[in-house]
Amino acid sequence: MHVLEADACFAPVRYDLLIDDTQPPPPPVTSTEDLAWIDERLRATGARPV
Repeated sequence: MHVLEADACFAPVRYDLLIDDTQPPPPPVTSTEDLAWIDERLRATGARPV
């Protein structure tokens, strides 16, 4: 599946409105390193405040 096809599938559901990216992810986050990586990615995209 190409990215555009995936976007077309998920766009009608509006997952961006269902998931609160300002909060830490629910368990199971397996390591502190994983949590730091997720936080960095969300901040880099503007989904989480800096």
